[in-house]
Amino acid sequence: RMAYREKSRVALVIQSWFRGCIVRKRVAKFRNRITRVQALFRGYFLRRSTGARISELRARILLATSRAQEHMRLGNRTASALHVLVSCKQLSVVLHAVKDLDVSTRFSSVCCRRLVDEHRVIPVVLALIRSCNRSQPHVELLKHALNVLCNVCVYETLRSAVFGCANSVDTLVELLQIFRDKDEIFCKTLTVLDLFARSRERVWEMHQMKEQVSRLESIRQIVARKQSVEKKYSEKAGKPSAKSSGSKLSLAHQASTLLDSVLAKIRKATPTMDA
Repeated sequence: RMAYREKSRVALVIQSWFRGCIVRKRVAKFRNRITRVQALFRGYFLRRSTGARISELRARILLATSRAQEHMRLGNRTASALHVLVSCKQLSVVLHAVKDLDVSTRFSSVCCRRLVDEHRVIPVVLALIRSCNRSQPHVELLKHALNVLCNVCVYETLRSAVFGCANSVDTLVELLQIFRDKDEIFCKTLTVLDLFARSRERVWEMHQMKEQVSRLESIRQIVARKQSVEKKYSEKAGKPSAKSSGSKLSLAHQASTLLDSVLAKIRKATPTMDA
């Protein structure tokens, strides 16, 4: 009798488990159907509510394309901007040219390659960066010039050309020291260095630049000290306004993370790494 009860209990457990599997499968199938119906309804509702807006935007794009003149195309804007960089010294004209390069390199890999392969403009951009001071027009110029470097360095095949320019790392590290209180420029500069450090061969070359590594370590200590002081001050003064300080804190945190990442890669670099 005990054996019969044990077998009955085991059979009930198996039956319960099997029935549960069947029910769970049915419920999952039913949920999938509900999700599909919801997705279809949401898609229909969104298309119905935004259809007119999308049609209007499409018409505006077609109209802008039809009205586009030859000098407005990215390739021609790039060529014109490169000519200005090489031949002109007026700040407002150079700033407009760098803005054009920022746009063209952001949207076109061909324009990025033209900067590196055909026109050899990267040394000119680096020289332009070195010539900037802390005035507002120069800060604006720096932002767009660093954007150009970031856009070009997005492509692995072009990073080595930028890195190989004379004093490229020295220029960027010096920029970090001068503008360590300008979070946006600081962050953009570190982004370029972080892109450099993604190659084993390049990060080993950076590891061998003892003076620049020492300067990066010093910058890291200054940034950490500054963050500590700001944290203590904010705790004493109370919580800062989210609207006024949210983006600034976000940029500062991003810059600190990038700096730690670059230094970690440089410290871990070994001569046995291959490109």
